[in-house]
Amino acid sequence: MSFYTDFNMTVNQTFMVLDTPRRQEDPFKTRLCKSYAVGGDEDCKYGVHCKFIHPEDEEQYMRLIEYTEEYRRVKGDVQKEVQHLHGLKRTINDAIKANAIDEWINRRIRLFNEVYPKAPNYYDLHGMSTRGAVNYVMDICQMMRINNISTSWLETGRGNQTLIIFH
Repeated sequence: MSFYTDFNMTVNQTFMVLDTPRRQEDPFKTRLCKSYAVGGDEDCKYGVHCKFIHPEDEEQYMRLIEYTEEYRRVKGDVQKEVQHLHGLKRTINDAIKANAIDEWINRRIRLFNEVYPKAPNYYDLHGMSTRGAVNYVMDICQMMRINNISTSWLETGRGNQTLIIFH
């Protein structure tokens, strides 16, 4: 419980407000809860008393996001959506519609990278059009200059697990 004083009232008119219990980030938690790891059911029977990392442990969870069932599921959904859109694009003869599909694909991949980053300053370009990837890299470089970031990682769809590190 916390005590709050409204300064429009006298000191004797102090009232109490119940705080909602908030989970504190536990610096001793180092491993992801099996319920949230790949293959887990995302339903931990220990709840807030679990000694392992849960989505509520925001920063720690985001550092391990690529090892979670949520990440695997969402990445799979994005990959299926992108593959479907690439297939659809091949059936269209209208260049304007094909470009619109490319833009949709590129925005979808950018959004995924923003919401589910594998690591800080890590960008996965798989599935993007060449023009979309080039524009994304130019935007990343501009963001790096503005925020004084010296290194970023780019994973491309060219070659086997190609990883480009640039300074």
